[in-house]
Amino acid sequence: MLHDFTNLFEDLARSFTPASLICLLSIILLVAPTKCQLANQEPQQQQQQMATVSDLPIYRLHQFDMFGSRYGSRSAQLNFEARTVASGQLNRKCVVARVQELSGAVIKRLVQDNVGAILVLVPPALLQDPTGIPTETRAALHSLEQDLWGDSIPVPVYFLAETPDFSRVFEDMRRIDQSNDFNSPLRLIANSVLGNTYHVAARSAQSKPIDSLEFVAMHGFLYPQASSAAAAAAGVAHQGGSEGTIVISAYMDWFGSVPTLGRGFDSNGSGMLLLLRLARLLSYYYGMPGVRPKYSVLFLLTSGGKLSYFGTKRWIEDNLESPDSTVLARVVMALCLDSVGLEPAVNLHVSKLPKEGTLMHAFYDRMRKHSEKPDLVQLRQKKINLANEWLPWEHERFSIKRLPGLTLSQCPSHSDCSHRLSVLDRRIDWQQLDSNYRTVAKSLLDLLLNPSTNVTDEQMMKHVYNDVDDSGDPQSAWTSYAQLLEHDHRSYHNLRRSDPYVQTLQSMLSPLVKDYRLVAFKPDRKEPEVVVYDASDSVLSVYIVKPALFDLFLAGLITAYLAIVFGFVVHFHRIAGLCLAPLLALLSSGARQSNGGKSTH
Repeated sequence: MLHDFTNLFEDLARSFTPASLICLLSIILLVAPTKCQLANQEPQQQQQQMATVSDLPIYRLHQFDMFGSRYGSRSAQLNFEARTVASGQLNRKCVVARVQELSGAVIKRLVQDNVGAILVLVPPALLQDPTGIPTETRAALHSLEQDLWGDSIPVPVYFLAETPDFSRVFEDMRRIDQSNDFNSPLRLIANSVLGNTYHVAARSAQSKPIDSLEFVAMHGFLYPQASSAAAAAAGVAHQGGSEGTIVISAYMDWFGSVPTLGRGFDSNGSGMLLLLRLARLLSYYYGMPGVRPKYSVLFLLTSGGKLSYFGTKRWIEDNLESPDSTVLARVVMALCLDSVGLEPAVNLHVSKLPKEGTLMHAFYDRMRKHSEKPDLVQLRQKKINLANEWLPWEHERFSIKRLPGLTLSQCPSHSDCSHRLSVLDRRIDWQQLDSNYRTVAKSLLDLLLNPSTNVTDEQMMKHVYNDVDDSGDPQSAWTSYAQLLEHDHRSYHNLRRSDPYVQTLQSMLSPLVKDYRLVAFKPDRKEPEVVVYDASDSVLSVYIVKPALFDLFLAGLITAYLAIVFGFVVHFHRIAGLCLAPLLALLSSGARQSNGGKSTH
């Protein structure tokens, strides 16, 4: 009977085909998750304690090409595992660091280490009021911006305002990197396979050139009444005042290391506001009966200021090369306004020192005469470097075309005015801007009005101050203009003729002037001097994931597990025979002994 049982067992083992593996695996898969869940209960609880965040706005480092050179971050796609600077594994990872931990040298080292991307954490106060940022952090951010300005970086570089939620994520990243002991290979391998990590991803495609890029320029005239009447009687266009035309110019956009993050309050919001208020004041005098100014005034607002004043360059070339244009026919001085809203110093930057008896020297004399601090009014000369396409001052665009010009700025030199390119430029001292406005306004009126004009100094000062209310608050005079500084589209690559910001400026300037004109210039399509790229900002999400090696490790375990099960099923009869052979032998021996005992009886 036992022999029959053994034969039956062996027949069942041989008849067990690999097809039976399906049923066996189904049972295993139903049972295994419950067991794994109980075994991994503590890691899951730890994972739930780790924070995740999403929909965080991030701002990319600038990207543009200028005069054949490439600048800024050359990539925009962000989808990498996250690491801190202290991590020893940075290859194809996104390095997340606070601004105090980075510098130009550190970023160059990270690029050499083949990082995938760089995410710079800045204080959230930067989005509102940077004055609350600690001095050390401001200095670190300012230094980093200067280091990044002229570099070409092949990886994406984004800036993120560090929220409380992301601060917790960042501390988790630090804890994970500190737990990795790079001096212990076994521990490093274990953490690389079984540990948790963060993954950052941005909703951004690869950047591409902006085909619709425009550089906008708007201008309008104020003509002396006598010249205007004579020209109208003759049926010809205005040719300026009896002694020529004075150009008052400023650029209206902002540009820096992170174009969509900054606002450029002082540079060049202050210059733009000063121009608008001068236009308002002078339009009153040019419309006053009996007043005969000596010069016509042309007000000019352009874009592309920080791109070597590309908008001004194209506007000048367009008017000089056009045979029908007489806009620049009788220019005697170009006064450019740049960064005049923070300091009491007034510097007149020129390419060539003006001689006595010239209009520019007369303007300098009047600036010293009407300034409350004449010692702070200085003439500063810097010759134009024709070999360098980057021009630091706007008046140099006029001087290159042999049009006399100067730039009025609080900065003693372009190298000492680095906040002009900084995202920290979000403040104007309204009292100081108002003081500079009064000095420039009185100097211009003194220069423009004939001595025989029946306007007393008292009347002149009354109209200069006519915007200040009874409270005596200087900011009250600038309230109607201040909204322009907060506009979201003041960045150079967002401006179009149809942009609301441009339309607002147009509505403020055009009623004050004559022969108003708005034009837009596009870079040459075949050989563009300027190429600007999109994908300037995006939205960031942070996830908790297992390392990439974990998938490979898990796949290996599953493969080995299936191989063992498959081999067990295929060779079940052999394994069963080996395991049951001693038992069968023992049973057979006992059976024989029992049969032998019965036979003796």
